[in-house]
Amino acid sequence: MPMYVGVLTVIAGWAVLFGAGILAAYAAAWFVIFSLFVRFYEEPHLTRKFGHEYTAYRKRVGRWLPKRFRGNVS
Repeated sequence: MPMYVGVLTVIAGWAVLFGAGILAAYAAAWFVIFSLFVRFYEEPHLTRKFGHEYTAYRKRVGRWLPKRFRGNVS
């Protein structure tokens, strides 16, 4: 996931730097592609491979943004 966020950040930065709406649209298109890939390929694959451990991990960690910390770390 960090790789996808990095790519989107670079493209969005180019859009801002050059004031190019087409680059913003390009970043949005890649966000949709990455989201679909993660949701329909990576997550099912990792669930099959790691089972309950990955399911528990997904409950603790946000898909795109970190979840707010609550409670003890253990």
